[in-house]
Amino acid sequence: MSKKDIDLIKKEMKIPSEVLAKLEKNRQNILDGKIHQKKNLTKEIIIFASVIASIIALVSFNPQVNTAIKSLLGISQDQGIETVENEGISTKTQLSSTKNDLEITLTKFVATEKKYAFDYQFEIKDDKLTELLEKEIKSGNNRQFIRFQLFSNGNQEELNDSEGVKSTFRKEGNMFYGSVISTFTTNKIPKDAKLTLVINSLEWQDRDVLEAAKKGAQADPESKYFTVDPALKYSGDWCFEVNTELLTQTAIPKISNSNNITNIIASSDALQTTVTFVAKGAQFEDYYSEIERLYDERYATTIYKNGIESNDQFLMETWDPTTGEFEIVFNLSALDKQSSYKLEVNQIDDTGKAIKAVGSFEIDNK
Repeated sequence: MSKKDIDLIKKEMKIPSEVLAKLEKNRQNILDGKIHQKKNLTKEIIIFASVIASIIALVSFNPQVNTAIKSLLGISQDQGIETVENEGISTKTQLSSTKNDLEITLTKFVATEKKYAFDYQFEIKDDKLTELLEKEIKSGNNRQFIRFQLFSNGNQEELNDSEGVKSTFRKEGNMFYGSVISTFTTNKIPKDAKLTLVINSLEWQDRDVLEAAKKGAQADPESKYFTVDPALKYSGDWCFEVNTELLTQTAIPKISNSNNITNIIASSDALQTTVTFVAKGAQFEDYYSEIERLYDERYATTIYKNGIESNDQFLMETWDPTTGEFEIVFNLSALDKQSSYKLEVNQIDDTGKAIKAVGSFEIDNK
């Protein structure tokens, strides 16, 4: 069985040579400072070009890195999970596993067929880890590198494959708290699943080493990439038999006020909503002949919740430039009968800022 680094999973796909050249040029421009990446963007877009059965798709995951102080902690910051908990559905567990003198406790776990999330914690006994975490916190980063596997009903084939994953951490006193939210675009977890979660390892980089490597890459005109090895790694295959039943509540959202958007199909489960649609204004009919246009023009969706821009609702976004088709996964729960959302497709600049509206529609589960 393979053990994956799933802080952000992406499919390994063949990239056309024209696209690869553009991506490498873009990376170099970032290193040279010609393209500035804003660290305070609420929606970070990572775009990958791919060829699947001659269909070119740009896939953007949204691993939110948000260190703002919030009243909710851990996976409860996810508004789909918050909705479930507000409905009186418990997500709490108290499962512990000890390997290599480290006890990890799984404190929350919740799942549907298309999404699962968990909180875990352990006591920090290592001065080196304390030093590394304090550097990360000072830098404003709360991202956590974790390797884990999810199994069902004793099946040795892991379920967590090609998913969008957000993993974060926080430190309070001598306690480490980690959170993971994993999103699929299709039903992957069986309804009758008896799930087993295995945390394979946890890793930490040294922020000083990372920044030095970045500066070295910026100073070297021939440098395109740089890597930094983990400064500390905990391994052990901590195992948790999760008996939590999957949430089965579903709904078909209501669509209204569609403008220049067609073919809208949406479905909600207890934790999220998946919607596909076509925005013809974001279509490149001849991908190869318009490669320069694709490099210069990109499109993405902005989400408004109850009239307020709220891009932290995003879990995953996919855009196929040959058809103008989007697939969006966001935090509208089937149990949420109060909120109204507006999804607006825009042309964006290199920072992700909207520069031209393409179309929009409204969606809710009222």
